[in-house]
Amino acid sequence: MIDTKTKIIVAALEAFKRYSIQRTTMADIASEAKLSRQTLYATLGSKEEVVAEVIGYASMDSLQATKTRLVECKSLSEQLDVFFEETIVIPYEYIQKNASCIDIWGNNEIVGHRAVVEARQAYYLFISQLLLPYTTKLGEAGQSPAEFAKFILFVCEQLKTAPNPREIFDAHLRSLKVTIMIMALGRDQYTPD
Repeated sequence: MIDTKTKIIVAALEAFKRYSIQRTTMADIASEAKLSRQTLYATLGSKEEVVAEVIGYASMDSLQATKTRLVECKSLSEQLDVFFEETIVIPYEYIQKNASCIDIWGNNEIVGHRAVVEARQAYYLFISQLLLPYTTKLGEAGQSPAEFAKFILFVCEQLKTAPNPREIFDAHLRSLKVTIMIMALGRDQYTPD
């Protein structure tokens, strides 16, 4: 049996899909979760807190999907393709269909919420670990896996939330992949896909 908080988060995800984040009310979420509004507010005190928890939950779910799929990857290029698909492309497509999502990233109460910060930290650790085998090459470029992971995470967040047309998004994503490949493998070892 899932706990009340998780039940609310799952219900909020469904309500957001049905009505959009902007139009979903706390009453909609309580109804979807089959809980009273009093229980909803006692568990998660505001809609901003619910949104932040949903972002954290969805981000961790996406990270787990990425880890599961990486097992079958044979190269850094394949690993990056999986990482980008799960953590940038899918959220970008959702945000493009739900324009009100862009406003969320300007809300400090949401982006600074514990659940969002913890998800961001998990992604940072994941990217750092993904880059560990390339420590020497990164060091030659003046970067550590941890430093380069911060850069990658920053660019990923910007890519998925920027209101760019798909062709610009795709071009930026290709540029990010090339940058990572050259930094990790070295220019002499990098061959374009």
